[in-house]
Amino acid sequence: MIISALKQQVRDQNRVSIYLDGKYTVSLTMSQLLEQGLKVGAELSDQDIVGLKTKSTDGKLRTKAMNWVFLRARSVKELRDYLKRTSYPSSKNSQKMPVSPETSQFIVDDFTRRGWVDDTVFAQWWVGRSSRKNKSTSFLRSELMSKGIDRDTITVTLSESDDSAVLSELVAKLSIKSKYADKQKLMRYLVGKGFSYSSVREALRPVSYTHLTLPTNREV
Repeated sequence: MIISALKQQVRDQNRVSIYLDGKYTVSLTMSQLLEQGLKVGAELSDQDIVGLKTKSTDGKLRTKAMNWVFLRARSVKELRDYLKRTSYPSSKNSQKMPVSPETSQFIVDDFTRRGWVDDTVFAQWWVGRSSRKNKSTSFLRSELMSKGIDRDTITVTLSESDDSAVLSELVAKLSIKSKYADKQKLMRYLVGKGFSYSSVREALRPVSYTHLTLPTNREV
């Protein structure tokens, strides 16, 4: 079959539609088109066309993964898990096909090489998020491990974390709320955030609960 036309797509100008013998057949990214050296008038075999369709699918998956990665910092494990959840229509039927291990590894290696996915950058971003500042070092360590971050990276990232400062700030903020009028309830909450029982008890020691109105027994 002969390439009769190459047309840049309107919705995605990074992709080019390839027409064979006057009929649309497949689309590739600009970079894929250049890599293949395709041009109008080139003749393609059936095997060539199958190969182009595979590359087309891989290119779409890569673009989809790239858009997902750029939403926020991602760990390598998050990217691998995302690709495991991703599927695409088969060229032979309407069934969804999982991403092959080879394609997944190619995308992971490519994104890592380009610096789009970096476990060190991710770990620093995760710890630095404002929503994470009220969590203990041990809690953050557990979260980072669940994201696939290695122990050495976690240790370096958390080396400057100060649990005592975070705990003091939390106690000052929460102890004045009616929800934590019960000192034991506040203690349970803080321990649940990964702070040690002894450090929580020490942090609560100077806290006064005299501002709270407690019920008293009345003689009938």
